[in-house]
Amino acid sequence: MRPDVAAPQQPTGTSGGIFFGYWITAAGFMLCVVNGGIYFYGFGAFFKTITEELGTTRAVLAGAFSLARLEGGLIGPIEGWLIDRFGPRRVLFAGIPLMAIGLALMSFVNSVPMFYIVFVLFLSFGSSLSSVAPSAAAVVNWFSRKRSRMLGIMLAGNGLGSAMVPVVTLLILQFGWRQALLILAALVLCLGLPLAAVMRHKPEQYGYLPDGEPLAPPSGATTVTEAIPTTEDGLTTREALRTPAFWLMSFAFSIRVGVTGSVALHFIPFLTDIGAGLGTAGLMLTAVGVIGITGRIAFGWLGDLFPKRYVVTGGLCSLSLGLLVLAFSTELWHVGLALILYAPAYGGLATMMFAMRSEYFGRRSFATIQGFMGSVLVIGTVSGPIYAGWIFDVTNSYRIAFLTFAAAAGIAILLILAAKPIRQPDALVGS
Repeated sequence: MRPDVAAPQQPTGTSGGIFFGYWITAAGFMLCVVNGGIYFYGFGAFFKTITEELGTTRAVLAGAFSLARLEGGLIGPIEGWLIDRFGPRRVLFAGIPLMAIGLALMSFVNSVPMFYIVFVLFLSFGSSLSSVAPSAAAVVNWFSRKRSRMLGIMLAGNGLGSAMVPVVTLLILQFGWRQALLILAALVLCLGLPLAAVMRHKPEQYGYLPDGEPLAPPSGATTVTEAIPTTEDGLTTREALRTPAFWLMSFAFSIRVGVTGSVALHFIPFLTDIGAGLGTAGLMLTAVGVIGITGRIAFGWLGDLFPKRYVVTGGLCSLSLGLLVLAFSTELWHVGLALILYAPAYGGLATMMFAMRSEYFGRRSFATIQGFMGSVLVIGTVSGPIYAGWIFDVTNSYRIAFLTFAAAAGIAILLILAAKPIRQPDALVGS
């Protein structure tokens, strides 16, 4: 029996009259809440405190984040293959405990080298295996007509996770950063493992097509799970890598994640530098995620109605304008104005990255193709945080970094517009 194939006691395509794909989306949503709140957004609350305690600079500590993203890019194709081969549930069951171990070990860090080891090998690696990648692959497999919308809803969890930042900052203020990390490690296990148990790989393994369409068993099969159909749409990994669209999208998305990842990491330090308290800074970062929820859902809805590359173009324009305002922000109300432009685009573009991949390359090898694209995205995720930290160390300001990021978003627009939809048989480079 193949991984994640339904046993008699496991759910079929519906549960209580509800298509099981919606439960998968809900589980993915909550996994994104946990991962986003504790790792993607929440760890920024520890950044300045750990930097000061270890007696290092922001650029040096940000190097760990960049190295972790380099690791993610290198193992991305392997991670994607594991998801496509064994299903998202097994990957989640490996990643969630690893992330919890990383948080626990981080509470004992007392040197920069030890921080690098724990962050890269445990916390970051576990985080990449325990949230977005496996959950998105499952949602893509279970939906077709509503794929962008379901991805938007699932990824809205990452934005809602920002609401956990005030909780994280409160834990730090009440118990100290080391004890706070141990509490968060326990939270990851208690919430993550039950959610992972809900995840399933492909609807065909349960006798359904995407969107809940019934699938009759083939002639000669006694159950629908005895013969999983091989009619999945999309390109193989080899075919996708030979398309110009793959590379244009990869470099455009590399810019996008480099920009937004850098802003997320340095946002709390930036706010405290202009006079905000740690609690206020945490609330402002929460606002980025909460406002971004509207973008994730709205962009997902738009992506099912209009050409996705045009939706992405609009988002990048808004992102760039928001960064321009942020670059010259000296008071909190300036930051609030910047977030009106930045936050919806920030959230919506996260949805559209997955939606564009699935539209252009299909679901046959979605996770593996996503992993290979992640190897290109690492260019932005590695360079962005270090660059922003270096600019601050040299100029004592993030202004030049934010201006550079705004210009980079403009370049991403040109790349996305050049990534025309794939049409067989002329899709392949050199064919």
